[in-house]
Amino acid sequence: MVRKLSPIVFALLLFAPLLQAQTGRSSLSVNATGVFGKNSSGNNNNGDNSDYQTVFTSPTKSVGFLATYRYSVNAKSAVELNYGITRNTTYYTVNDTTTGGQLYYNIQANVHEATADYVYKPIKIGRLSPFLLAGGGVLIYSPTGQSYGTSSQERQSKPAFLYGGGADYHVFRNLSLRMQYRGLLYKAPDFGVTSLTSNTMTHTAEPSFGLVFHF
Repeated sequence: MVRKLSPIVFALLLFAPLLQAQTGRSSLSVNATGVFGKNSSGNNNNGDNSDYQTVFTSPTKSVGFLATYRYSVNAKSAVELNYGITRNTTYYTVNDTTTGGQLYYNIQANVHEATADYVYKPIKIGRLSPFLLAGGGVLIYSPTGQSYGTSSQERQSKPAFLYGGGADYHVFRNLSLRMQYRGLLYKAPDFGVTSLTSNTMTHTAEPSFGLVFHF
């Protein structure tokens, strides 16, 4: 899995120390995340209403890892680079409107997140620093080979909109605790399998907790 990490991850690891060494405005956080994907449904008629299949998509809940590099532009604004990873299984139920039958599939995949966002820090209350964030990036689905019903799945990237908010609690000079909620909005994956295309948007909720190291 490590050998397949996106080049963006290595750029993050190489670029972050250079910035923090020059400015002292940097931080690096490591977080454990809960990944809760939303069930969704749509059809794969691609505009032809005479003959189509309804596709129901249901991802399993999972635990993931999130690393974030944050650069503070000023007291209220910052920018972030994020890399996250989790592994889950997406279940598909396909209803054929012509025959009335149902087909079932599932595909396990490693899901990599590479995103960037803007952070707004409106106020500081004692040791507590709340923040809001918005940005975007890509989710990369890499099948593990564990599947049922199809053997033709392929690696797939999905553009995603990112939003969220949270707070840092300052513990020591260079250490904070971070609690946050992040939401990702993107098109449901089909792994390149035409019969699994739902043509619908879906959502993943990611509450997380972690440590922040300030440099």
